[in-house]
Amino acid sequence: MRLTLVTYSLGCGGAQRVLTTLANGWRRAGHAVTIVALRAEDEPPFFPLDPGVSVEWLAVAGDSRHPLEAVARNLVRVRALRAAFRRTRPDVVVSFLNTVNVLVLLATAGSRIPVIVSERNDPGLKPLPRAWRWLRNPAYGRARAIVVQTRRTAEWFPPRLRRRMVVIPNAVALPDRPAPPGTAPARGGTVLAVGRLEHQKGFDLLVRAFAQAARQHAGWRLAIAGEGSQRAALESHAAAGGVADRVRLLGRQADIWSIYAAADVFALPSRFEGFPNALIEAMAAGLPVVAADCPTGPREIVHHERDGLLIPTEDENALGRALSRLMGDPDLRARLAAGAVSVVDRYRPDAIQRRWNTLVADVSGRNRSPKDGRSDPEKPRLPGSEGRAAELDESHQSEGNLEKEDPDE
Repeated sequence: MRLTLVTYSLGCGGAQRVLTTLANGWRRAGHAVTIVALRAEDEPPFFPLDPGVSVEWLAVAGDSRHPLEAVARNLVRVRALRAAFRRTRPDVVVSFLNTVNVLVLLATAGSRIPVIVSERNDPGLKPLPRAWRWLRNPAYGRARAIVVQTRRTAEWFPPRLRRRMVVIPNAVALPDRPAPPGTAPARGGTVLAVGRLEHQKGFDLLVRAFAQAARQHAGWRLAIAGEGSQRAALESHAAAGGVADRVRLLGRQADIWSIYAAADVFALPSRFEGFPNALIEAMAAGLPVVAADCPTGPREIVHHERDGLLIPTEDENALGRALSRLMGDPDLRARLAAGAVSVVDRYRPDAIQRRWNTLVADVSGRNRSPKDGRSDPEKPRLPGSEGRAAELDESHQSEGNLEKEDPDE
């Protein structure tokens, strides 16, 4: 099968990690896989790619100075995508990120190419500008399937689109091999956070909360792995809280597993999320976690007091109390860490890849019976064919992007 995956960039982000993992898995299974990126090839892919995966860099990304220029640029993007699809001749196109999804659906209009689009964030809390909102729902009506990461995300969309939706959470990415002894920094009193240094991620709340908790826990430090526009503001918050010497901004980290191995507590203070990769990675690494109870994402992953702690969003006092509780109670840390590693079973990469495989086979028609042309009754049916949301989520009943991902919005 020929598969074309479309994204804005191949930088360091959650959507890019999922896309490259899928691309590698499909290539290993013998499929012809091409990734089409809207950006120019200004840096190598952040995540490892199988050498058999082809990459086309369209070099059509960038900001616009005014609405008319944005319209013109997006017409160029649609034409560039159409040309890419003529070259790659895909049996199925899989698109990631909301505005990219709309462009892909416009580019495939009039063709018979089946398209799967994937929403990677909470659309209710990360709204699109008006023009993109106006385009999204009609465009999504043309998608053969819409992948969301949680049931609550699916509920945000109108009923006619929910019939096309498939819930597939992210897989937990595990290291190829454990870090050799002595390569990770010595363990100590370290609270870790991972993600883009942007408003959504709530690291301003975390720094202030840590400053509160640190007064009672002299040996503890806060480390944040990631990069973004809020670096200077976070440094200012640390200085104002009197913890500048105890807060480290680590920047991007290629070997994130060594960073997890050196931590004692993981914090996810986000204002909103889709399905946070960093949270399931930290739990898989055996860290006790405290996470903001966003409308989607953490509450589908963390079972409060069993494998982590949930606190209200944007409540730095509650976050400070939860951090202080974990910092001061090694038995609690050990109990939550023991429960946290269950995410490895819940979100195994092979199981998540199989869900995607089944979906791609369905939309391509590969799951149809040669006798009568109908879908194989033993396999999940094509989303939309049953008049209700299709969910390939058999195993779980509830269920760091470091650069601008989207084109002009």
